[in-house]
Amino acid sequence: MSCLNTIRHDLCIVQGDDVIFRMAYKDSAGSAIDLTGSSMDLEFNNSTYDRTATITDAAGGLFEFVYAAAETSTFGLSNVDGVVQLTDSLGMVSSLYRITLKVEGR
Repeated sequence: MSCLNTIRHDLCIVQGDDVIFRMAYKDSAGSAIDLTGSSMDLEFNNSTYDRTATITDAAGGLFEFVYAAAETSTFGLSNVDGVVQLTDSLGMVSSLYRITLKVEGR
């Protein structure tokens, strides 16, 4: 995986919270990239935190990753690295964003 053009995001989860990470896929001019027929996955070096996105507005490039409080309450305190990967309508996989996820206690 080449990350030369990959944007980095730092995300944080507090144990026991409901969490929604909302994201937008845009080109360099800031215009939305259509996600119709695509899927987005958040994959970490610890699969406990992996997630498939809900695409909320395909034409607008909007998607979100959801974690329920019942689930986050079981997460251990940690820092994990991962990527958001797009699988387009032709099956091509691209790593779009590098993610560092921090899990904190209450």
